[in-house]
Amino acid sequence: MAAGPEPPKELMDAPDAIQEALQPDLPMLSGDLKAPATRGDIVNLLSNFRSYFRADLAVLQEEVMAFTNWVKMVEEDVSLLAQRQTGTVEEMQVIQAFH
Repeated sequence: MAAGPEPPKELMDAPDAIQEALQPDLPMLSGDLKAPATRGDIVNLLSNFRSYFRADLAVLQEEVMAFTNWVKMVEEDVSLLAQRQTGTVEEMQVIQAFH
């Protein structure tokens, strides 16, 4: 029986490429990809993930607070315009949209 064609080099190098791509951010599990992970490997990996997620969560919380403050300012501006009862056509359209 004849052997099939050689797989592409990219597929043959995939495990090494994956390891190289992940190395700067996350450590790979003990050496060979087929080797069983040790408890320490898993703890380190989870610790790294937790650190990344906490940093992302802090940034997201800051962005949500900034957006919330912006919404409050818009609501205050609309409220002031509504109390004034006068304004440009655009201002009156904004008042109607919010009320």
